[in-house]
Amino acid sequence: MNDPLFDIESRYHWRYADDCLHLADEANTTLEVHGDLAGRLADGLQMLETAGVYMQPVLSLLWHTAAAGSAGLIVPQHEGGV
Repeated sequence: MNDPLFDIESRYHWRYADDCLHLADEANTTLEVHGDLAGRLADGLQMLETAGVYMQPVLSLLWHTAAAGSAGLIVPQHEGGV
């Protein structure tokens, strides 16, 4: 739990295709987000990139959030989460 949310050494990239947001790190480990949420996140990421925002902190936060979700650490409220 003491790990920083933004790893300054890691580089991330993203792409959106076929209703799936792909987040990958420099080792090409990929996390996928599907459905409506993927489209909304991709729209937001595109807007931030277009605005000239440095994307690595944003992608790092998104990466760690998606990883926590896939590990069962983030559970939707209707499934028993808080």
